[in-house]
Amino acid sequence: MSASPESPAMATQTEHPFKFHGSGKEFFGIWIVNILLSIITLGIYSAWAKVRTKRYFNGNTELAGHRFDYHALPMQILKGRIVVVVVLIVINLVAQLNPFLAIGVALFYMVALPWVIVRGLAFNANMTSYRNVRFHFSGTKWDAFWAYILLPILAILTLVGLFFLVAFVFLSGASGGLGFMIFISLLLTAVLVAVACIFVPLISRANADFLGRGHSYGKSAFWIDPDLGEYRKAVFIIIGLYLAALVVHGIGLGVLLGGDLSKLQQINQGNGSGWLQVALFVVSIPLYLVLVLATTIYSAYARNNNFNNLTLFDGHRFSSTVKPVQLSWIVATNLILTIVTLTLYYPWAKVRLAKYLADNTTMIAKGDLDGFVDEQGTAGGVASGEFLDIEGFDFGL
Repeated sequence: MSASPESPAMATQTEHPFKFHGSGKEFFGIWIVNILLSIITLGIYSAWAKVRTKRYFNGNTELAGHRFDYHALPMQILKGRIVVVVVLIVINLVAQLNPFLAIGVALFYMVALPWVIVRGLAFNANMTSYRNVRFHFSGTKWDAFWAYILLPILAILTLVGLFFLVAFVFLSGASGGLGFMIFISLLLTAVLVAVACIFVPLISRANADFLGRGHSYGKSAFWIDPDLGEYRKAVFIIIGLYLAALVVHGIGLGVLLGGDLSKLQQINQGNGSGWLQVALFVVSIPLYLVLVLATTIYSAYARNNNFNNLTLFDGHRFSSTVKPVQLSWIVATNLILTIVTLTLYYPWAKVRLAKYLADNTTMIAKGDLDGFVDEQGTAGGVASGEFLDIEGFDFGL
């Protein structure tokens, strides 16, 4: 369908915030039954558990007064899982028979993974609907290969190659003293920063392009054009936080040891005093926090960048206002409480995160959303059988 000639000044825009209505107590009842029945049935019930969970979260997610739905049948997912398990067992047995066959298995995974990703996304999209209109996914295997295999491999090869170069420099001047050691440390840091700044944004944008441009709602395709600079900004922020934590750690370490590095060796050997070991752990906490939460911090910036540059048919836009600090706090406390309660807090953690993400996501509709949805429903309802050949192949993607 061609874009409307209506000018931006004439078009009316209406904000429709997402809402999540689920509760931790309610989901706990579903979750605990899922766990118990999956154990009793030796995992067979896990297919039904996944459908119940998907339907609960989709059914409690609201947009413009209507909720999402999930249509997959448990038997579809169970059959798919059986096929996947059998294939994985055969592949691993073949790899065990001959070490050289392991190389072939690795190559098989590289070739098969893009197909698995595309089929899995197509199945999950087609099983999801909003106002009786199905979603679809038409991304290509090449795009999946580029985003999930080729770019990461290029990043790893670049990192390994630069590390070997640094190692060669180190071995060439191993007797250079403390100044040379500091130079090598700075060089290694520079290598990591350079590789991260180059490849992490490229991989993020490739993932966003693959997912955003591959999905459609009814017959209307999504389009995404994320800002590469925003990804780089997120990388720089994480690097800055890590360096700041490293400085705090170094200062704290210097104060505790009083400049005597032999005490550190004693602590590593378990000979240091108890209070010193505790204090050493305390001054290391900022460093650990940044390392643990780096992915969460980055995902907050990346999510905002992706949603703020996502459109659907003729100017319907999306907005994300996730705060990295708030998201990190939620993820960190969810993890701690889940561990402390021996996983019993997990349902509340999952609902808490879903509520926060929904509260910070908005659809900005151009014109009348009801008319748009009705029009999509006319054409989208007949497309649900496009991927019947892959029903049952559920890969959890």
